[in-house]
Amino acid sequence: MQCLFYICPPAKKAIGGSEKGNNPSINQMGAKLSYVKGFPPWGWVLGTGFHVDDIQNEIELIVQNFLRMFAGIFVFITCLSIYITKRVLRTEYKTAQAEAAKELDELRLKKLLELSQMTQNSIHGLTEFALEEAIQLTGSEIGYLAFLNEDESQLTMHTWSRQTMKACEIEDKILIYNVEDTGLWAESARSKKTIVINDYQNFQSSRKMGFPQGHVDISRMINVPIFDGDMIVALAAVGNKKEAYNDSDVRQLRLMMDGMWKILQQKKTEDDLRRSEERIKESNADLRLAQQICGIGSWAFNAETGVRTWSDELFKIFERDPELGAFTLNDFKKIYVDKWWDRYYSGFQAAVKEGGAFY
Repeated sequence: MQCLFYICPPAKKAIGGSEKGNNPSINQMGAKLSYVKGFPPWGWVLGTGFHVDDIQNEIELIVQNFLRMFAGIFVFITCLSIYITKRVLRTEYKTAQAEAAKELDELRLKKLLELSQMTQNSIHGLTEFALEEAIQLTGSEIGYLAFLNEDESQLTMHTWSRQTMKACEIEDKILIYNVEDTGLWAESARSKKTIVINDYQNFQSSRKMGFPQGHVDISRMINVPIFDGDMIVALAAVGNKKEAYNDSDVRQLRLMMDGMWKILQQKKTEDDLRRSEERIKESNADLRLAQQICGIGSWAFNAETGVRTWSDELFKIFERDPELGAFTLNDFKKIYVDKWWDRYYSGFQAAVKEGGAFY
C-alpha cells in the first residue's frame, strides 16, 4: 500500500475527503482517501492519503493467508483423525483376533479334555472325534487322518470326516499309499512341513496329479505332519474353508492333532498295561493250580523292602494261617537244624547281595 504525504500553502481549517488519482501500484486511476491540516506557527499545511485499492488488496491478502492457514490446519486435523482412526481400528481388530483365538483355544482344550475321557472308545472312535473337532475349529468342510509306518514309506488311510464320506463317490477306496508315489496331499510326509494351499485350482506343483473320478472337489487345504519325537507318525488334513486359511487355522489343527496323538499313546499304554495285568493274573492262576496239583509252594523276597510273600499252597504246606504272614528268618531258624540253617542262611545272603540263585 502506498501512502501520500505533501505540503501545501496555509489553509484555515483541516480538509479531508475522497478523490480519484493515479495508483502507481496498479498503474491506473483509482479511488483514494486524503486528509490535510494547517500548521499556523509555521504557515504549513500537512496532508496524507492512501489508495482504496491498496486497502482492498491488503484485505484480500489477509483473507487468502487465513484461508491457507485454515486449509493447512484442516488437512492436518483430517490426517491426524485418519491416523487415530486407523490405530483404533487396528487395535480393535487385534483385540478381536486375540479374543477369537482365545475362544478357539478354550474350545480346543475342552474338546481334548472330552477326548481324554473317552476311555471306552476305540482308536477309530477317538480319531474320528478329534478330526471332526479339528474341522470345526478351522471352519473347514472335509478332512482325513492317515498313519505312517515306522520307516515313513507308507501311508494308511485311517479316518475320513463324515462330510468327506458323504461327498466321495469312489467305490473302491485305496487304503495304503506309497509316500513317494503319492500326489500333493502327501507332500507334508516328504517335506516334514505344513502345507497350506488357498487356491488349489491354480496351484502349480509337479506333485499335483489331479483327482480320480468321484473324488471330492478341493478348493483349499491344510496338511500337517504329526510328530512323535523326530518321526512322523501321521498326517492330518482339512479342506474347503470358505475363506483363506491363516496361521491361526494351522495352529489349531496342529495342536488338536498333537493332543490327539498324545491321548492315543496314553490309551495304548493303558491298554498294554491292562493286558499285561490280565496275562499276569492268568499266569498266577495257572501257577496256583499247578502248585495245588503238585503239592509245592513258592515264595518271594523283596531285598529293598524286606517283604516276603508266600503262595497259598506254601501256607498249606507249613499249616500256617495266612493272616500271620510269611515266615521271618527267625521262624525259619526254628525249623532248620544248624547244618541246614547255615547253608540256607549263607545262600540267602549271597542271593540278596549278588543277585544269584540259591537252593
